[in-house]
Formats: sequence, C-alpha cells, structure tokens
Amino acid sequence: MKARKKELIDIVAGIIIILFCLLMFWGLTFIPYYTGVNLPAILWPSLILGLMIIFTFILILAGLRNFYLLSISKTKIGFESVQNNKNISNIGRLIKIILLIFIYNVVIYLLGFCLSTPFFISLFMWLLGERNKKLIVLTALAIDLLFIILFGRIVGSPLPRGKGVFWELSLLMY
Repeated sequence: MKARKKELIDIVAGIIIILFCLLMFWGLTFIPYYTGVNLPAILWPSLILGLMIIFTFILILAGLRNFYLLSISKTKIGFESVQNNKNISNIGRLIKIILLIFIYNVVIYLLGFCLSTPFFISLFMWLLGERNKKLIVLTALAIDLLFIILFGRIVGSPLPRGKGVFWELSLLMY
C-alpha cells in the first residue's frame, strides 16, 4: 500500500508543479519587452519553466504507469520490501554524490566550466550506476558542449573560466 501512496503523491505533486509553472508563465507576461536587446529578459525563466513542465509531465506519466502496474500486480508486498532494501543501500551513494557536488564547486573555480563539467558528469553517471564508458564520455561531452553553446554563445551568460592556463584555454572555447 505504501508504494501506491508514493505514486499518488508523485502524481498530485506533479499536477501542483505544473499549475505553479503555468502561473509563473502568466506572471512573465507582465515583464516589459525592450527593443534593441539581443534576447528578451523572459528567455531564461521561460526556458526553465518549460523544462520543468516537460519533466514534471514525465513524472506524472511514470506515476500513472507505476500506479497501474501496482494495482494489477499480485505481489505488492514483495515489491515494497525490495524498495525498502534499495533505499537502505543507496544512502552511501547519496553521500558520495553530495561530496562530489561540493568537490565540483571547488574544482570549477580552478579549472573552469569547460574542463571540470565533463569530469563531474562522468563521475556522477558512474555513481548512478552507468558502466558503459563510451556512453558516459559522449554524454558528458555533449552536455558540456550544449551548455557552452546555450549559455556561452546564445544567452551570453558568463561561465566560470578557471585560473591561469585554464583561463586561456576557456577563451578558445567561448
């Protein structure tokens, strides 16, 4: 029964988040648009809100799917015990991920965004259980390139450049 309650909480929370995002989109309509600037001021909030709606919709669909699968499942008790064992074993992984985030915040200041982010994403994927090295490297480089193009070029937001030689290297990238 606890697993079904979790799925219901995911569905309700997703609906609340989508309603909140739609309210924020409506609030963005009151921000004035200035001519003569490259990008309007509402671009970044609109992008974040749009991504939140997309990922929340995926959360709702997954919750509905799991709720349906649990309702037709005959072994609900076994499923809940497996979930509890997974939660206990993931505490160590959670501590490692939090430590990795703190290390990333220090390293990004020294090495810059271009070099530290692919290593962070690779280690993060490894800690989450991905073992395909080719997929890890390609995903890390693609995400790094995507952020450099999106924020460094299109939005014009400054990304951390690093210190010394890494500063010079980042000037070549963006």
